[in-house]
Amino acid sequence: LMAGATRDAVQAKLEDVNADDPFASLVDIKLSLGRRPRLKLRERVVECTNAPLTSQEDIRAACAPLSFDGMQRAALPNELHRISRVAMADGTVTALVLRVGRTVRGASHRVADLIAAGKSILFLGAPGAGKSTALRDAASFCGVCRETRQPTGECWVVDASMELGGDGAEA
Repeated sequence: LMAGATRDAVQAKLEDVNADDPFASLVDIKLSLGRRPRLKLRERVVECTNAPLTSQEDIRAACAPLSFDGMQRAALPNELHRISRVAMADGTVTALVLRVGRTVRGASHRVADLIAAGKSILFLGAPGAGKSTALRDAASFCGVCRETRQPTGECWVVDASMELGGDGAEA
């Protein structure tokens, strides 16, 4: 989705941060019109100083293959990653945020007993705190409970923002 020079600069910056696993701490990438890409890592935000400034053409090209919903979000096909766009009143897109989606087994371990007991759970937290990751793992754990243990009741996840299941394909 990013132009070659921008993609290369982002890759280089991530390798500077962690050569062994460049994407391990990446939370999201923000592309703003007239600015260099900013990488939100778990512990800090860094700017890709060696990347070109983001142009309207860069943003247009990144948006072209995507279908955005009413909340200005799109999912990459068959991926958990999500793209959000910021648009002006006239529809001009001025920024994109590429959020990394991950599956982390055990992310819901703190609520496993509640899941096994069939209790309802509400996840609250700041952006990037791990709510979607924990809920994704909890839904998976609920399915395992139904197959291997006493049924826990129905498990429904309504994913209108495409944060949990990716592009909305049925599992």
